[in-house]
Amino acid sequence: MFVGMKRDPVRVSFSNVPLKYLIRTAYDFDTSARIEGGPGWLDSDMYDVTGTFPASTTNDQMLRMLQSLLSDRCKLAVRRESRVQAVYAFVVAKGGSKLKQYDPANRGNGNRSGKGHLELHNITLAQLGNFLYNELARPVVDTTGLSGTWDVVLDWTPVDTSGDDPKATGPSLITAVQEQLGLKLETQRAPIEYLMIDQVERPTEN
Repeated sequence: MFVGMKRDPVRVSFSNVPLKYLIRTAYDFDTSARIEGGPGWLDSDMYDVTGTFPASTTNDQMLRMLQSLLSDRCKLAVRRESRVQAVYAFVVAKGGSKLKQYDPANRGNGNRSGKGHLELHNITLAQLGNFLYNELARPVVDTTGLSGTWDVVLDWTPVDTSGDDPKATGPSLITAVQEQLGLKLETQRAPIEYLMIDQVERPTEN
C-alpha cells in the first residue's frame, strides 16, 4: 500500500513510494505530470527511505539533502525546462471570492479526494491548482493576488458520470469552482516549469 512521507523535527521517512515520488518531493514539484523522461520503473518500483538531520534543518535544506541522496544513490541528473502553453488561470469571479480562510480547528480533518469531491485544508491557491490538474488535464495557475491559505470543499459531476447517476445534473468542475469558490477558470497562456530526467539508475543496495 502506498503510504507517502512523514516528517518530524529530526527525521523524514518515506514508506512504499515510487522513485518518481521521491524526485517530485526533492525538487518541490507538486505534480508528477510535469516530470518527464526516465524509465517506466520510476512509477512502479517501491522504496522505503529514512533520513535524519539536526532539529534546526529547514525544509529547503532537507530537500537539498534528498537531492544529494538521489544523485549519489541513483545517479540522478535532471534539468528544468520552461514551456509556454495553454493553462487555466484562477481569477476572482464577479461577485467576489467565496473562499474560506484556513481555520486551525480543521487541522485534524485531513484532506480527502474522490470522484467529484475534494476537501482540502490549509492550502494555497497554487496547491489547489495542482489538485485540479489531473481533472482538467491542463495546468492551473493563480492570478488572483489573494494570499494566505484556505479550507476548500468542492463538489462537481465528473465528466464520465453515467446518465443513471443521480449526480449527473450537478455542475461541471469549472462551474463548481465559480459557484462554490467564487473563482473563474480562464484560458490563458503562461510559462510552465517541467523537470526533465536526463539520467537515473536503480538505487544501490544499503
